[in-house]
Amino acid sequence: MPAPSRARITPAAVAVALVAAFASICALVWMRAAARMATHGFDVSDEGNYVLAYRWWSVNHRTYTGNQYLYGPVFQLLGWSIPKLRLFRVFTIVAAHGVFGLAFMRWLRLRRPLAPKTPLWELAGVAAILAAGGMTCAWLPLSPGYNDVSLLGAVLATAFVLRLATLVERGAPIPFWLPAAFGPLVVMMALAKWASTAAILGPNLLVAVLTVLSARGLRGGARDVLRLFAWTLAGAGVFLLFFNLFIVRLDKVMPEVLEVNRILMKKGNPPKVLLQMYWDTSVALLKLTVDRYELLLVAAAVVVVGRSRGAQIVTGLLAAAALSRAYTRAEESAGLVGGTLNLSRYAVTPHAIALAALALGVTALLVGWIARRRMPSLCRESPRGFLVLGLLAVLPITHGLGTGNYLYVMIVNGFAGWMAIMIAIATGIETAPLVARLMALVIAGGGVTSSAVIAKSGILEHPYRTDTFERTTTIAEGVPALAGVKLRPDVAARFSLLHRAVEPYVREPGRAMMGFDEISGVVVALDGRVVGESWAAGGDWERTADGLRASCRDGHPWWEGRPPVLVFGRAVSDVERRALKDCGLDFATDYRLLAPAGQTGGYAIYVPAREGL
Repeated sequence: MPAPSRARITPAAVAVALVAAFASICALVWMRAAARMATHGFDVSDEGNYVLAYRWWSVNHRTYTGNQYLYGPVFQLLGWSIPKLRLFRVFTIVAAHGVFGLAFMRWLRLRRPLAPKTPLWELAGVAAILAAGGMTCAWLPLSPGYNDVSLLGAVLATAFVLRLATLVERGAPIPFWLPAAFGPLVVMMALAKWASTAAILGPNLLVAVLTVLSARGLRGGARDVLRLFAWTLAGAGVFLLFFNLFIVRLDKVMPEVLEVNRILMKKGNPPKVLLQMYWDTSVALLKLTVDRYELLLVAAAVVVVGRSRGAQIVTGLLAAAALSRAYTRAEESAGLVGGTLNLSRYAVTPHAIALAALALGVTALLVGWIARRRMPSLCRESPRGFLVLGLLAVLPITHGLGTGNYLYVMIVNGFAGWMAIMIAIATGIETAPLVARLMALVIAGGGVTSSAVIAKSGILEHPYRTDTFERTTTIAEGVPALAGVKLRPDVAARFSLLHRAVEPYVREPGRAMMGFDEISGVVVALDGRVVGESWAAGGDWERTADGLRASCRDGHPWWEGRPPVLVFGRAVSDVERRALKDCGLDFATDYRLLAPAGQTGGYAIYVPAREGL
């Protein structure tokens, strides 16, 4: 009986194992930070807006996004726990990027015949993409919002196309469940952020159609494409039916959503202005990136050219100097520190890394095509493959379209798409000079490392509009809505003081309440139900007033008999007085100041005068 054969341990297998371990550690760095921060800090503005909308998702329908109908039921199932909601966000980021990474590595395996025959190869790529996914947490609020749905939708939509491309490359049939599962994803993306959904789905559907047609031929491919669309529509239809039966009826909620969006479109920036802003700020960032990392970009292109021993020594020294200088520049310019306040500085880092990888990859392509010998896998890529790589390149861009933020601010959230391209380049230049292969690996490693470092600092040291992990040590006593959330001691004391002062008016959850000028989190802390939108924009008082008027325009507001409690962080203006008047309330006679602001946590609380408790 022959002895069982042992698996060969080759240098390539060892290298892959080390890369997988390194990338996994980097991924775990930001995941651990996010898990630790789940019980720390609370932002009363944007995060407060999300949590307030989710808290009353089934009864308060005046909103500019249907995001609350996705996260609201989850929040309810989690017992209205803010820490658990934050952990759920981390889970969705990890799950979506994991699916994307696996779909990408399986697609890439078909194009890398010389890759080590070990599942650790796929694991290394998935771990690197998971590490890059940490950039999603580098500056956004701790609780999930519509930007999360947009980005994760883009990631999963691209995973769908990658899986589709893999199946047609193998000549395998496309299972019905794949497009059927894509349908609900489309609906959820459209509910959360319709503007970016169109930008995301356009390229994805185009690449999917062209991939199938080019692989299966016009006749067979057309049948498959029609089948794909039919199953996608069927999946979307079943999800919409489930949504209407068990979540909320769209014919009931969409009129208010559309009304708010019409108001916003009249006051917001027109597409031409937004596109110009995107272009101007992106060009400015690109110039800054090139200026700061010029030597790195030059070295990345040069290392591919020289093959002689002497040339590799020279290019190796150049690469070492460029990488050292790049790290120094990143350190000096706070390019490795996350957080909202550092966005304009750390956003340069992923752009520089991606540009360096692109410079190396494009040069390798040109050299291989010109020399026509010893061409690496990258040079033998099919037009269909380059189409997919192009889709990965635009993934970070498309999900950010439609927002009023600078585009590069949104791009960094989708860095995983560019990380996939870096992996394709690093694994696709097998015949390039050793220095070039090593530099490609170091650049990709820099993307993995910087993602972990930036995300960790953005989560723990510079969290979105709240205090750091180290400074948040105290739970606000007597504030059930913030149970399990540690705050800075003075902030916790302020919330406790506020809740005690207002408690006689909010003994039952759901008291009508309005928090003016981006303090939705205060309403959350008092377990109030907002009148109008959960978001009260600081620079748009009329929008908040319109929400109040809308709640009483039929003469029978849901809060009839118990006028809303008003929470101000500023002086009351004529805008609010007029809106109250339109609802049959006179601010001068129907309201009174509960207590001096020093006794109510620094906020001016106005309660109905007739409730003389």
